[in-house]
Amino acid sequence: MNIRKFALTAFIILGVLDIVYGLLMDDRISLFMGPILILIAVYLIARERKQTAGKQ
Repeated sequence: MNIRKFALTAFIILGVLDIVYGLLMDDRISLFMGPILILIAVYLIARERKQTAGKQ
């Protein structure tokens, strides 16, 4: 696993933890930002896979 995939996986984990924190502490900003972090990471992973598939 290269560092880029590790970083994107870390962003997904941070997004999930942000959502959990938002639920426990009733923090609306965390409830808003958690899914955004996850969506950005998933988008970047999908884009990277598409680029890798196009090179083969």
